This record gives sequence, C-alpha cells and structure tokens, in this order.
Amino acid sequence: MRQLAEKKTVQIIDNSPNGIVMVDAEFNIVSFNPAFARMFSATNKLIGRPISILMDPEDFEKVAAEVVPRINGKVVAFNQYNLIASESIYRLDGENVMIGIFVNMTKSKEEEDRIARMRAETLASAESVIGKQMRMAQEIASILGETTSETRVLLRKLTQLAQDVEENK
Repeated sequence: MRQLAEKKTVQIIDNSPNGIVMVDAEFNIVSFNPAFARMFSATNKLIGRPISILMDPEDFEKVAAEVVPRINGKVVAFNQYNLIASESIYRLDGENVMIGIFVNMTKSKEEEDRIARMRAETLASAESVIGKQMRMAQEIASILGETTSETRVLLRKLTQLAQDVEENK
C-alpha cells in the first residue's frame, strides 16, 4: 500500500502544472518536477547544484532560518525566464528539506497589464473626446453670441426705423 501511495504521489507531482522543487539544508537542488524544469529551463544536471543558479535563494534562506515559517503566494518576477510566478516555500515536516512550489501567473499578469493599458487608452480617448466637445461647445456659444448681438443691432435699427416712420406721419 505504501509503495502504491508513493507511486501515485510521484505521478501527481510529475503531472502537476505547478513547478515543484525540493532543496536541502545547504540550498542544493534535490529534485524537481517537469513543470519546474519547463519554467526555469532546468535539466537534471542541476540536481545537487545550488538553487542560486536558477534564482535568488533569499526566500529559501528565510524559511530555513525560520525568519518566516513559510512563504505563501508571494508573486515574484523571474525576468530571465520571462516568468511571473506565485511562490510558496515551506519546510517539510521531519525532514531537513524545503519545498518550493511555483504557480505560473505570466499569462494572467500579462492579461491584467493588457486590460490596464486598455483602460488607460480608453480614458485618454474619453478625455480627448470630451476636450473636443468642450471646444465645439465654446465655438458654438461664441457663434451664437455673435449672431445674437447682430440680431440685437438689427432689431434696434428696425425699432428706430419704425419710430422714425411713426414720427413722420
């Protein structure tokens, strides 16, 4: 039963879409799953090598030194891999190893950035349209003011002519 459970556990880890890495007390890579390999361009040659080859080991060091008991869902940009990931790191109970789990958030972060750019562009367009409408309203008001003034002058002349005609009768 134990062998069957271990075999299933290995299958689950190997088929997980999340990158999983195991690091020993000296911060050397013990093992990793295929998703981690894809995310960090890792090969089996890295087993036994320091995690610092792939990333800044600071978060692993904090967990190892018990500065924090674990790191849960910290969003980290791994620019050299064009990767944005949610990082969770914890010490494995009863073992002298740490587990790092990395959930690829690159697409969702890119989508958020794209939406933010669209919002900014839409707001800029709206401000531009409102500005044009304000200028048009001012021009229309100016034209209306001019024609109203001209109409007033014309009406005064007509009124004066009518008064002159009445006086001459």
